[in-house]
Amino acid sequence: MLEEKNRKLETYRHTADMMGRDIDLRVLRDDIDQGMTEATNTLNELLRDQFEALGVKYEQATWDAARSTLGKPKKLKITREHIDAQTPFHWGYMFDGIMQKQGGFDIILTNPPWEIFKPQAKEFFADHSELVSKNKMTIKEFEKEQGKLLKDKAVREAWLAYESRFPHMSAWFRAAPEYRAQSAVVNGKKTGSDLNLYKLFLERCYACCAREAIAASSFPVAFTPTSVPRACAICCSITAALKACSALRTARRFSRVSTAASSSSC
Repeated sequence: MLEEKNRKLETYRHTADMMGRDIDLRVLRDDIDQGMTEATNTLNELLRDQFEALGVKYEQATWDAARSTLGKPKKLKITREHIDAQTPFHWGYMFDGIMQKQGGFDIILTNPPWEIFKPQAKEFFADHSELVSKNKMTIKEFEKEQGKLLKDKAVREAWLAYESRFPHMSAWFRAAPEYRAQSAVVNGKKTGSDLNLYKLFLERCYACCAREAIAASSFPVAFTPTSVPRACAICCSITAALKACSALRTARRFSRVSTAASSSSC
């Protein structure tokens, strides 16, 4: 798959240099897109096999009509539809020249989302009611409005579909070797709190870095000289295994950036 993809890309690059002649690049682009689609299908099937091998099930949310609340989820075998819905990005295929030949990226800069990976009821129902506010409603006010909205069959089905998006992915992140740092082992048992998206991003950055790489991430705090030690400490904890650099050297880099843009935030 990789040889075929790279051959087509190389043909496209050389052909693009010949622009001005009677050449239609759309045919070549369509051929590349088709090849990537076929490769993605194959890789998604392999990923489905990995979900199954790890014992991950798709947990379909159900509705308990008698209690007017969520019922016991129905555990199903992972299918290709469940995998395709996540639109996986296959780094080793898309960036094979970097990941396989160079061992990863030399520099990675990221601005990850700082959210817990779990259903956010207020965020969901805010799209279905102007009365729902994520910040200004009390819990009782929200629960009352949520109960009204869930009487609507269409809203209820949408809510169940939304709830079903999380359990199997949470199980995958906790079980997959690519995300081994998301859970700690204490007394022979895995432990961990709710998954945070920024932690997932940072571990993925670590995996995508080359041996002598530098990785940096933005933080939801004012980026000033006084905040540099905190940001530096977090960043160094990620890059320590990648490059033997001192905290002071890293702090100096951040200090120069924050001095040049002292009024900015990261």
